[in-house]
Amino acid sequence: MTWSLWLLLLAALVFAALMSITRACLAAATRSRPAAAGRHHSPRVRALDSLLAQPDALLWALKLAGNAAKLAAAMAGTALIVAYQETRYLALAVILSLGLLALAPIIVEAIASRLSDRFCLLALPLLELVASLARPLYGSLRRLLAGAPGASPANGAAAMNASHTSPASVATIHPPSAEAARKDKAMLGGLLNLKELAVSDVMIHRTKMVMIDAALPPDEIIAAVLKSGHTRLPIFRDRPDNILGILNARDLLAALQHAKGDSAKLDIGRIAKPAWYVPDTRPISDQLNAFLKRKTHFALVVDEYGEVMGLITLEDILEEIVGDIIDEHDAMASRVRRHADGSFTIDGAAPIRDLNRALDWDLPDDEATTLAGLVVHEARMIPNPGQTFTFHNFRFEVLRKRRNQVTLLKVTPERRPAGIS
Repeated sequence: MTWSLWLLLLAALVFAALMSITRACLAAATRSRPAAAGRHHSPRVRALDSLLAQPDALLWALKLAGNAAKLAAAMAGTALIVAYQETRYLALAVILSLGLLALAPIIVEAIASRLSDRFCLLALPLLELVASLARPLYGSLRRLLAGAPGASPANGAAAMNASHTSPASVATIHPPSAEAARKDKAMLGGLLNLKELAVSDVMIHRTKMVMIDAALPPDEIIAAVLKSGHTRLPIFRDRPDNILGILNARDLLAALQHAKGDSAKLDIGRIAKPAWYVPDTRPISDQLNAFLKRKTHFALVVDEYGEVMGLITLEDILEEIVGDIIDEHDAMASRVRRHADGSFTIDGAAPIRDLNRALDWDLPDDEATTLAGLVVHEARMIPNPGQTFTFHNFRFEVLRKRRNQVTLLKVTPERRPAGIS
């Protein structure tokens, strides 16, 4: 008789562990989908994306099954202790339980972080079957809880999903308002996307860099620094590629004070500090750690040939997480102008990720960083003013072009018939 109890105990523990690992993998896959969206087009990946878009019923069913397995394990363990009637088995059971409680979260998290997508794709048929069976009961329970006195649909869903421990699910359960929920989701997505981005995705391109010519008279250099509104500016001699260093506005003003206001005595080359160069392929997360380690927040970005591609600051990385940081020196004119007909006039240099975040769009940013770059990539040409293109459920019209650069576009989201997604 005891062998069957041992078998039940082992099976229940294995099944409970499998349910915990599956729930953790689903939560990890759900967090990683925004960064991977649009990059895969296989039917299995699309099916997984569809499943993860509404995972509540599936997660609830897995937790219910896991709790049932834990209850069965507890009953089998109790029966074994009673059958043997020895105290040492009780002590052994307590030690094993504490060990499992300590190790299980670590093991589950390690498996989920490494195998989330592969595990979900492998178990996709079973997950779809469980989700299809669980949705009717889950929906009925939600309606029942929502119909209780003083309850609401949102509170009913929150009560059933209170055990979801992922940050994304917590943000979904308790949104203080629609706008706050959108901002929280964007911030969480930006934080999770850091590991997917390289320095080249975030940097300020060299065509947008504000630089100072060291050959200018000191008075003009001071005026240019004050006009720029930036604290640190690269200075060059003869040509922009020949960078002498980084000029700090505070060092410049301190040197001017030391010279008792006589700008003619300033030696700009000595005031400037050596530039810090970083590769454009470095992951953003590594660059953030490097900023914190060096206790600085300004670096020049170079490509594999050592050519300057742009610059990156700590503020640029933080804006990927919290959105645009506006201060008194930033340009107040927005790059986006909304029209009554639902269209938008947008600066071609506007970053795609910023547009997706601000307008709740889903334009791909894996092949291009800016809106103009996306149009050129999709059109396979440098378009002229007046040309229009339609892709990714948007209509793009080129309004303005300077040399080979598209500078202004009109973007119109396509209206889909009701019931089509």
